[in-house]
Amino acid sequence: MTDQEMMNQLESMKEAMLNGFAALTEKIDSVEQRMTEKIDSVEQRMTEKIDGVEQRMTEKIDSVEQRMTEKIDGVEQRMTDRQNQFEEHMLEEFRKVMETMDARFSQQDQKLAESIHEVKVYMELAVGNRVSALYEGYEIEHSHRVGLERDSRWMQRQLEDIRTRLSLLENKETA
Repeated sequence: MTDQEMMNQLESMKEAMLNGFAALTEKIDSVEQRMTEKIDSVEQRMTEKIDGVEQRMTEKIDSVEQRMTEKIDGVEQRMTDRQNQFEEHMLEEFRKVMETMDARFSQQDQKLAESIHEVKVYMELAVGNRVSALYEGYEIEHSHRVGLERDSRWMQRQLEDIRTRLSLLENKETA
């Protein structure tokens, strides 16, 4: 076979392949179009079903939400009522405790005032007696000290006189 024949044969094979490829491409395009149509159809049906499910679920959720909201509101109201009752009860109890404490503090204040008065009276008597005793002791001590100082000065003079005489006597004996 010649080169030309080989080239022709290659060309015809190339053309056959291109024709086959074109036919294959057409079939692929046809299958792709049918698949796209089927996918679109399935997508449309699924979207409709999902929309229906979403609508039903939304209605159910709204119903549940409404019931739960009503229950929560009821619980909240009961808790608020209980809290108010508790607050009133505690305020009453605190008022009673405060009255009791005020009465006790009043009694303690009265007892304290009486004790202070008794201590003041005792202090006045005890301190007054002690001050009097201290003053008398001071006067006695002062008079004794003055007497002792006077006696001491007198004895000092006597001692000086005796020394002077002794010194005179010693001077006479030695002379």
